[in-house]
Order: sequence, then structure tokens, then C-alpha cells
Amino acid sequence: MLTDISINSRLFKATILSLSLLTIMAGAVVSPVLANIAHAFSEEPYWKIKLVLTMPALFIIVFALLNGKIALLFSKKKVTLVALILYILGGAGGGLSTNLEMLLVFRALLGISVGLLMPLATGLIADFYSGETRANLMGKSTATSNLGGIIGTLISGFLAEITWQASFTVYLLAVPVFIMALFFLKDPEVPKSVNTTPLSLLKRPLLVSWMFMAFLTMIIFYTVPVNIAIYIEQMNFGESSLSGVAVSLLTGAGFVAGLSFSKAAKFFSRFFLSFCYFMISAGFLLIIYSPNTFVLLTSLFVVGLGLGWTVPNIFTEAVNSVPDGYGVAAMGFITPSIFLGQFFSPIAVDFAYKLAGLSNIL
Repeated sequence: MLTDISINSRLFKATILSLSLLTIMAGAVVSPVLANIAHAFSEEPYWKIKLVLTMPALFIIVFALLNGKIALLFSKKKVTLVALILYILGGAGGGLSTNLEMLLVFRALLGISVGLLMPLATGLIADFYSGETRANLMGKSTATSNLGGIIGTLISGFLAEITWQASFTVYLLAVPVFIMALFFLKDPEVPKSVNTTPLSLLKRPLLVSWMFMAFLTMIIFYTVPVNIAIYIEQMNFGESSLSGVAVSLLTGAGFVAGLSFSKAAKFFSRFFLSFCYFMISAGFLLIIYSPNTFVLLTSLFVVGLGLGWTVPNIFTEAVNSVPDGYGVAAMGFITPSIFLGQFFSPIAVDFAYKLAGLSNIL
């Protein structure tokens, strides 16, 4: 274990960023093969099949909240290694399932691992770095997450042509991440504010406001992936396959935004977050009034770019609002806010449309 490795070395930074590679991938792998799984377990009701996709989110919320305390009680490196082992078992193990119940157990295990991993992926950046380096790595963390989503979707879709079980081998990409963490990751310094508990962080208005911003942003953004396929069909923009291109554009834009986050934040300075929400709003407006497919896809890229800058902005400001050493604890509150926003997005949007007496998608 190379614990004397410099935190400024490329290898150490790559090790921390590799954790982000696995976050979005956790859900992205299953999406292309959900229909295949439904066919394999045709005797099961479809609502139960959809739990394969949504089951991890429940456990992510619970264990992300617990991780703030866990990361203070135990070595963060050890928690990371345990999370990665659970990720490999819960992810790849799904391909060994002989019935739906067994598959759901593996998916729950995957949710536990991601719930531990997500706050660590960004929280460790906050614990080791500050200032411009922190902002730069937060952006790269978002880019890496989106890259993982792209890789997971593409490889999973290809392997699904063989068998749906083969798609779950994508989760074995966590093995090299585990090896990197085992040899190159080290624990940050113990926080000086020893009397501060994760729960007491909720007394900080700034952290709570960033939790709300994360929740609200996800409610707004997830109207696109949830409704885009129906919208494309209703507007006669193309075949259903176009929705796959649309979602890929969102992810690709997030990747580009993550890589350019630090420079964009410096350029727009204190107006950066306002500009991000302006981009998202403008993108939505263009989607609604898109006259053709090209304008629609361009609009989606604008929305993805805006979100790709907004997320690391929220992450950075959230960890800046807590004492040094409590980055993982702060992200333990931000992560559930994100997933709760995803969950409530269809409900909130449907309520808003009914309240306004509207029926059109988006």
C-alpha cells in the first residue's frame, strides 16, 4: 500500500476520480436490458420488473445518509474498499440470478455500495483539496461520472445481444478501481472539529440551502429523460431510437461541462450559478418550441451543459459550507437530495401540469 504517495500526483487524483466512474454507471447498465429481463421473467408483473431499475435508489438514499457517520467512525479508505467489494458483488452478481427475487437482492446490495461510494467520490476531493484544485476536480468528477454512464450504457447494450446476464459483467470494471484504491488511496487527516456531528451540520443554513437546490435541480432536469421519448413521438420528430440519441447527448454534454467546469467558474465568477440556470431554462424553452430535430437535439445539449456545470457547482459550495474534514458528511446529505429529486420529478411535474390545466409532455 503506497500511503506515501503525494496527493498532488496524477495517480492519486486518478484513483479518487475513478470512484466517480462507477456512480452513474450503476443505473445506466440496467436500462438497455430491462426489456430482456422482463422477457426472461415474463411470469412476473411489470411493476416488479421495474424494481430492478429503481431498487438501488432506495438503498442509496439510506446509506448515503448513514455514510456521514460511518466515515467519521471508520477509516475512509476501508469504507471505500468495502463499498467497492459490495459494488462488485451486487453488480456482477445480478448476472448469476436465477429468479427475480435473487436479482432484486443483488440490486439492493448494489444500492448499499453506491450509497457509501457517492459521498466518498466527491467528499474525498473536499477532504484533500481546496480552492481552485477542489473546483477543478469536482468538475472532473462530474465528467468522469458521465463518462461511466456512457461506457456502461454502450457496453451493456452490446452484451445484451448475447444474453441479459452478460450485461452485468460491466460492473467488473470496479475491479481495477478496487486495486487502485487498495494501493494508492490513503486516509485524509482526522477533522479538527471533533465535536461536530454529521447531524449537527443540518444546523448550517448554507448546507440546507444547497440540499434544497440539489433536490429542485433534479426535479427540473429529470423531466427530460422521463418524458423525452413520448415528446419525440408526439411531435413526430423521429423514431423511438432518437430518444436514445437524446439521452446520450445529455450525458455527453455533462461530460464536456465537467471538463470545462473550473475555467467556466473562473470566467463567470459569482454569476456562474445564475448563468447555469439560465442555460437550463433557455434549453427547456427551445425544447418546447423546437421546429425540427436539429433544434431539439441542440436544446438538449444546452440543458445537459447547464446541468453539467450546475452539479459540481452545488457540490463545491456544499462542501465549502462545512468544516474541513466533513466533506463526505456534507455529500452524505447532498446525495439523498439528488435521488429524492429524481424520484419526485414525475410526481411534481404531473401535479404542476394538472394545476395549470395542461396535458402536453414537457
